[in-house]
Amino acid sequence: AKDVDRTVASISGLAGGKVNIVLLGGAASEGLCVTHMASIHELGGWLRAFGQRTGQDAPWVVAMAAGDQLSTFALPIYAQAHRRTPQAQLFYADDDLIGPDGRRSNPYFKPRWNPELFKHHDYIRDSCLFACDPDKVAADWPRSALPIDDMPVHIPHVLHHRQCRPLPQRPSFPSLSENLPHVSVVVPTRNAVDLMRVCMEGLAKTQYP
Repeated sequence: AKDVDRTVASISGLAGGKVNIVLLGGAASEGLCVTHMASIHELGGWLRAFGQRTGQDAPWVVAMAAGDQLSTFALPIYAQAHRRTPQAQLFYADDDLIGPDGRRSNPYFKPRWNPELFKHHDYIRDSCLFACDPDKVAADWPRSALPIDDMPVHIPHVLHHRQCRPLPQRPSFPSLSENLPHVSVVVPTRNAVDLMRVCMEGLAKTQYP
């Protein structure tokens, strides 16, 4: 509950109280103004009803993990980015790590949208604002609902303080065959033992036949 309380506290009061806080599972301390849902299956219906009330087919959502915190300036900066690029459906920001004592470290300054990188490293989830289609809410939400086909926009500001980040996943490679060509490695240096040692150790770790 303490993780949830920290997350809710970082959001409460932002945008003049016009932010709807939805808590999936878990529990928060009494007195915190949140909408509770037992599971992800309820979220799609809630978003659909909320969209009908506000005239949005895909309401804007910031998904956060329990314990993560939102920067005080996050919503104004997201709003400014949306005014500059109104056609965009997803905005993602830089983040850093925050410890139990509130100390921040390890900022992650992210690249522009890179679909190939995203296949192996989810650097967007839980650190973005996106238009969420209620029909795309599934068990792996929010990833299932991220509109990544509409050219996500990077915001170069640390707007999210996270307890942890998803780790990159090494892409799978096709099995190597004996029909691969012979490869020669040319190292343009001499009399630099330290550099040569690093190079040779790296080559020794390759899986090329």
